[in-house]
Amino acid sequence: MEMQLDPGTGLTGENGLLMRLASFVLRRLPLFLMIFAAGVLLVAMPAAGQTSSQEKGELTSLLLKTKAGLTLNYVQQGDPKGPVIVLLHGAGDSWHSYDRVFPLIPRKYLVYAITLRGHGLSDHPESGFSSADFAGDILDFLEQKQIHHATLVGHSLGSFVAQKVAELDTDHLDRLVLIGSGPGARKTTGGSEPGAASVMSAFSSLTDPIPYTFARDFQASTIYYPVPAQNFEVWVAEAQRVPASTWHGWHKGIGSRWRS
Repeated sequence: MEMQLDPGTGLTGENGLLMRLASFVLRRLPLFLMIFAAGVLLVAMPAAGQTSSQEKGELTSLLLKTKAGLTLNYVQQGDPKGPVIVLLHGAGDSWHSYDRVFPLIPRKYLVYAITLRGHGLSDHPESGFSSADFAGDILDFLEQKQIHHATLVGHSLGSFVAQKVAELDTDHLDRLVLIGSGPGARKTTGGSEPGAASVMSAFSSLTDPIPYTFARDFQASTIYYPVPAQNFEVWVAEAQRVPASTWHGWHKGIGSRWRS
């Protein structure tokens, strides 16, 4: 291979090219560092006058640590200074239960949708699924957020939690909204209603990982009107995320209301 003399360094060929490149970089290193630092600052810092999604009232996913040591996942939407609405979901769900509701709520309200313990991205303890346990988390949430005069909305499992919250509450709630709720199943001469007993039996026999067929059929049984495929797939995935210990605990805890 033909070699040529590099007049600038005395080195030849590729070695000479590398040395010239290194010399160029070293001479301009302070400038490179300044440009790099400026780029990092531009990425890390919001532009002047820019507000966060939370400040703009957009749906934002957040975490809160309770006094019991559990971390709850929740979302927030709306005016931080507006009237407060707190949403609680049903068994096997998460805050995603309200995905189709969020766009319908005027932004003048401050909305919190909380994922209950044992569900979604909230912590999954092995025990602690009585109505008092669930309600304690929600009361702690209201206290930490300094929420007063809230409207508490509960669906299915969340409705029983909401009832317990209202029972124990002192000064956080103004209104209670119950969806798909009731005082419990009617008793028959042989005990609780056959339908309720069948559902509870299915919960108590679950093992990890939760079968997708159970999650699919369970969620399908709770839907009255057809829903978009994307929503249904999310809800099935959320049901699969709930461990067997939560289903068992709910069956023994709040589920006992259906047998009393």
